Amino acid sequence: MILLGLTFIEAGLLAWLFIALVDLGSLLWLEIVLGILIGLIVSVAHRIFILFLMAIVNNHSKPQRKLNMFYFRCVCSAFMILTRVHYKVEGLENFDYSRSYLFIGNHKSNEDFMYTSVPLRKLKLGFLAKMEVEDSFFGKRYIKQIDGVLLNRSNDKEGAKSIINVINNIKKGTSMMIFPEGIRTDRSTNKMLEGHAGSYKVALKAKCPIVPVTLINTHKIMKNAPFRKTKVKVIFHKPIEYDEYKDLNTIEIEEKVRNIINEPIKE
Repeated sequence: MILLGLTFIEAGLLAWLFIALVDLGSLLWLEIVLGILIGLIVSVAHRIFILFLMAIVNNHSKPQRKLNMFYFRCVCSAFMILTRVHYKVEGLENFDYSRSYLFIGNHKSNEDFMYTSVPLRKLKLGFLAKMEVEDSFFGKRYIKQIDGVLLNRSNDKEGAKSIINVINNIKKGTSMMIFPEGIRTDRSTNKMLEGHAGSYKVALKAKCPIVPVTLINTHKIMKNAPFRKTKVKVIFHKPIEYDEYKDLNTIEIEEKVRNIINEPIKE
């Protein structure tokens, strides 16, 4: 919200400056329209340039987690502005920010992590992501510095190490976000498909609460952007405490979580 507010303030000042300097005679309405349009374009371009510059500088400095997470969430917010995402968040009152959790969500977009990281800005949060994320510009600079764990899906031994790192992060007080569907997901629907049951071994080993997360309409964003806005809803359900699932196996836990995530989806 701060980033959005600063963008509009800067755009307004630039629009006013344009109107003050340019004289189109009786076409005042055209001055105003052009001023607003140019102000918005320049302001957004300026924000993006600053974020890229921060990323480059950050890549050559010592890791500073809070600063890195701030930059990361600024990038996420800028992306949502540019792709015209209008999103509503529910359920933030369902958990205690002093605890660590395992967040489990349905996976319908490569950018799903953005729509969970921004509303959870008060929480120390990391992600389990596929190894290919490190090939991207921002992934290379931020994923490990914001407690992200990369998963090598082609190497079982390395994959097991990644899961252990996720468990250790949770035990140390960092909540982790996992999308168990992985590449199995059907991106033509909001419904969560059956995911990797092994993901729930993390919860059993860490003995932490599980927070099911429902993401609605994230699979439509890239189809709509930039000409149409997309209404996205993110629902954080009540945590499932360890005592509620400790006697279940991973397949039973997966089914329980999936049913909670799919319950509010009406299709």
